[in-house]
Amino acid sequence: MVDVSKACAEDRNDYIQCILKYSECVRQPGKTFQDCVRREVKIPEECEMSRKVYYLCRSKHANPKSRLREI
Repeated sequence: MVDVSKACAEDRNDYIQCILKYSECVRQPGKTFQDCVRREVKIPEECEMSRKVYYLCRSKHANPKSRLREI
């Protein structure tokens, strides 16, 4: 099985950098990065595609059955 953290590292970094750049949440006192990426928190529009790419990468590498469907 592929190491998801290595396979998706670039996508993850892009997503993190986007959140840090565009999210007002991370600038609020007492808020952590984790607080700002929870599902119930609205992420900036500029980061929606980064988030989708990262989550698709994670799900693709975490689910071996999905890899079989691609073959």
